[in-house]
Amino acid sequence: MSKDILDFEFRVLFESVPNGVILVDQDGKICLANAEAEKLFGYFRDELIGQLVEIVIPVRFRADHVALRHMFQASTQTRVMGGGRALFARTRDGTEIRVAIGLRPFQYQGRPLVLASIVDVTERTTIMRELAYRSKNLLTIVAIAHQSVKESADLATFKENFEGRLEALAHSIDLVIEWKWLGVPLDDLVQVQMEPFVGAGGRIESVGPPVTLKPDFAQRLGLALHELATNAVKYGALCAPEGKVAIRWEFDDRGDRKLRMAWTESGGPRVTPPVRTGFGHKLLASLKEAGFCDEMEIEFSPDGLVWRIECQGFTSLRTPTQDGGKFRWKAECNLMLAT
Repeated sequence: MSKDILDFEFRVLFESVPNGVILVDQDGKICLANAEAEKLFGYFRDELIGQLVEIVIPVRFRADHVALRHMFQASTQTRVMGGGRALFARTRDGTEIRVAIGLRPFQYQGRPLVLASIVDVTERTTIMRELAYRSKNLLTIVAIAHQSVKESADLATFKENFEGRLEALAHSIDLVIEWKWLGVPLDDLVQVQMEPFVGAGGRIESVGPPVTLKPDFAQRLGLALHELATNAVKYGALCAPEGKVAIRWEFDDRGDRKLRMAWTESGGPRVTPPVRTGFGHKLLASLKEAGFCDEMEIEFSPDGLVWRIECQGFTSLRTPTQDGGKFRWKAECNLMLAT
């Protein structure tokens, strides 16, 4: 069989592989790339050929990858890359994707080459992480159901309380998943938790700087906001025509870098301290008990209930934004709970 036929058959097979495939020489330069590799990385193959393979490696991993590449060339064994670790590739526009990579060394016309097969597993990983996250929250759902039963006088009351809390939990979880576990913008959390109470019109006001919260804190805070709003509709400011709720937060970047947040009701019925504490009160207090905030205060002012929290240990962080279904980082620095 002639060399031309062998070359033709190799290229046909190379192009027919349903995964991204690149061929790398002993110097780490890309010799060939198939159409799937073009789709995966966003480069035309002519832009890849002749470049070091590190062009498709995230910048933070490139130095280590050069050393690992040399080690692999010395061993020349077919293997799956990563050894159980998460692997990431970098596309032309800078997006990082999670990948699985198989490496196969071989000789062609006396030249040592490595065939790398790359599969994007980002979506698969996201689905598994979502499943694990939702499963973990089954315990939270059980706790909510237990508390709802304890405080409900009849089945109808239980159904109303439990379904409302379950919906609030689901809203927070959806935000966590929507933002790919990178953090939840506080203004998004407030908006989605207040949405069921839109009947209050413009009587719910929220004001504060951009702040991004860690997923667990966002989930717990979302439930707390739901409890506050539910109480306001039943007994507080939002059960009166002139009643209002102000949700405000601010960030102090001096010293301990504190986030302060307050829920303030006004214009409702005169407030008196409750005879007993229910699930809502316990949930608000749990933010401090669980270590999410350093200070928590509930003030039963005659003019309206006031709830305040103070959290420290915030640090600068860029906030992720969606762009065509992919997540990128904004240049602006926002905030994220560090603990």
